[in-house]
Formats: sequence, C-alpha cells, structure tokens
Amino acid sequence: LKEQDALIAQRFPQYQELLGLGALPLEEARAMLGGDEALLSYLVDERATYLIALNRSRIEFLKLEIGRDELRSIVKNLREHLDSSGDRADRNLRRPYPVAESYQLYRRIVAPAESVLRGASRVMVVPDDALVSLPFGALVAETSGAPVRDTASLAQVGWLARRYAFTVLPSDASLRAIRRYARPPVGSEA
Repeated sequence: LKEQDALIAQRFPQYQELLGLGALPLEEARAMLGGDEALLSYLVDERATYLIALNRSRIEFLKLEIGRDELRSIVKNLREHLDSSGDRADRNLRRPYPVAESYQLYRRIVAPAESVLRGASRVMVVPDDALVSLPFGALVAETSGAPVRDTASLAQVGWLARRYAFTVLPSDASLRAIRRYARPPVGSEA
C-alpha cells in the first residue's frame, strides 16, 4: 500500500491535495471564499459536535449539544425516509417524511451558524461521522407545523436546499485544491 500511495502521489500530486490531506489555515480558507460562500466544518464527538463556521469576513467556533449516538440515530432515520430502493421505497410512501425531526436537526446543527451563513447562496460542508451521509439540503429550515401527508405537501416544505446550494468537501484543506484546479464553467450564449 505504501508503494502504491507513493506512486499515486508521484503521478497524480493533485489527487492528494484534492483529498485535503493536511491542514488549511482558517485565514487562508476565508480568503478563498467568495462573497456569497460560507464553509461549515464539523467534528463529531461522543458527547457533542463542534462546528467551525466561516465566511469571508467572519469565523465562529460553536459547540453543538448533540453527540455521536444521537446524531447517528437521527441521520439514520432521515436517510431511511430518503432511500428509494426496493421495499423500503414502498414502506416510505406510507410513512411521511419526518419534517419535524428534520427541522429539529437543522435547529441543532445549522441554525447556530446562520449569522455566518447570512448573505451566502453557496455553502461548503465538511461533514464528520454520521453527517457524511446526510444531504444537508434535505434538512427543513422552516416548518409550518402542518403534517406532510403526500408529495404535494412535500413541495410546501421549507427545505434548506431552497436557501443554499451545498457542496460536500472531504476536508477543509480540499478547498485549496478545488480553487486551484477547478475550471470555470463553459457555457454558450443563447
């Protein structure tokens, strides 16, 4: 494995950088963010979750009162409702998406950073542990309290994806590689 790692590092040095191995100083990360971008970096612990939230002008360090086991349980439940494979999809049609639970998770892991997210349209997330499998856009940022009984009522839900476009990064250091190697989109005039 060491030989293969060395070979990959030699032939494809950008790959290691894209994985974000190593640290990215917070000030450097801030400088790489656009005016409409923010970065949320999570670290899940047994008893709490820690969040570094930053945009171009601000950094916040937050301790979130949700530990590993509780977070895994909530994310697992939400994922089960989002899974559309086989028998699970049929079962999920009879069980409505847990909007209230999704909203409560939003309140606990994203809402504390809303002051940093204000003005952002794009949010990069560095998830940890169970958050790796959570599509942040499927969190509910606003709730009317009305039950979700069918797909029509799902369209009325205040999904977090309506506020922000999310990009998941393997680490905060991978932001450097994305900025260095990403090509701007090429479009044609209509």
